[in-house]
Amino acid sequence: MNDQTVHARMADLMERLDDDTQAGLPELQELVRDYTSSSQLKARTIMLAADIEKARRIGSDQSFQSEVLELAQEAAAELQEVEPDRLASRLARRQEARKSLAGRQIDDRLVVEAKGLGKRFKEFHLDNVDLSLRLGRITGVVGENANGKTTLFRLLVGQLKHDEGTLAYPEFGSPDPDKVKWAEVRNNIAYVPQTLTPWHGSLEENLRFAAASHGILGAENDNEFRYITERLGLTEYLGRDWSEISGGYQLRFELARALIWHPKLLALDEPLANLDFKAQLTLLRDIQALARSYTSPIAVVISSQHLHEVEAVADDILFLRRGDVVYNGRLSLIGDNRTSNTFEINCDASVAQIKAILADQPVQRVYFNGLSIVIESGLALDATGLLSHLTDAGVALSYFRDLSKSVKQLFDQTVIAP
Repeated sequence: MNDQTVHARMADLMERLDDDTQAGLPELQELVRDYTSSSQLKARTIMLAADIEKARRIGSDQSFQSEVLELAQEAAAELQEVEPDRLASRLARRQEARKSLAGRQIDDRLVVEAKGLGKRFKEFHLDNVDLSLRLGRITGVVGENANGKTTLFRLLVGQLKHDEGTLAYPEFGSPDPDKVKWAEVRNNIAYVPQTLTPWHGSLEENLRFAAASHGILGAENDNEFRYITERLGLTEYLGRDWSEISGGYQLRFELARALIWHPKLLALDEPLANLDFKAQLTLLRDIQALARSYTSPIAVVISSQHLHEVEAVADDILFLRRGDVVYNGRLSLIGDNRTSNTFEINCDASVAQIKAILADQPVQRVYFNGLSIVIESGLALDATGLLSHLTDAGVALSYFRDLSKSVKQLFDQTVIAP
């Protein structure tokens, strides 16, 4: 495809985006991916594509359309400055990369293995944790506050000594739990704790120093610095100091400092706590993409009370209650052995009205949990059937979620076998 065709496609797309943003966004994503060099533009396009349904649900279509058009204009401006042969070269490289990655799988080597791990304090015990963290996989550690999540993280990263069980780090040359080379192990782990320590000096100097301290120097340092700051949307904040950026951007800079030197294990303790919903989704998408990189995959362990958001990216779940393991296994297996379904709704009907509407259905319990109406039913009533009954009865739903296979179910149960 020559440059005239690329520019003509972009001009045509700009007109179509005015009429139907959702229909035109995939083509914009393709043009940005194949012909622009800005990783920030590419990341923004992916994020906007993921935000379509949310924009429609909350009624912000006009604002969403403006963001898409603004991004398209920036992409068109960049393409105008690119020489024809470079456009063709970019497409050729992209096509070659697609061909080389077709069917490729991440080698999910074992990074950390914990067996029967435990830590005892005067008034709290963390007991019998088995955990296998692998490259390219994300493990979510969930549970209420003061249930052992931070204690577990400090054990994994070597800040606390365990009292029971074993810890081994095969990927870091320490497969024998009795002969762990802690200096080498810690040099491969990036830990972002709940409470961030303010940086001194410029943000750019801190990021470059983090890379240099791991042997990334010269032109390689420039490349890694440019990549991670563009990837995490930080370039416009590099001239500020720590006190001049919000808590959300402080976290993103801390994440950039952790990732710039390509660790093999990334431990994130409650990173979503102080972020708004959009920032949470953006951060999680970045973590997911970086964890599953073909060139530098990472084992990620993340703790959070934002259950639905963690569910969107996690492969495995460890649920802790008062230091005990309630569930430990694949996220996809939660609820496989359940005997009932659970749904959560917000609507214009009362609990009593919902009970009356579903009187002839296998409903076990309907109650208000303080935020939403919860419906517990037999397996014969699935999500499709429930929605059909409610909408046929004229119930106006503003929120619906099937919790039958959700992590949230774990908070209302005692012990669940994986």
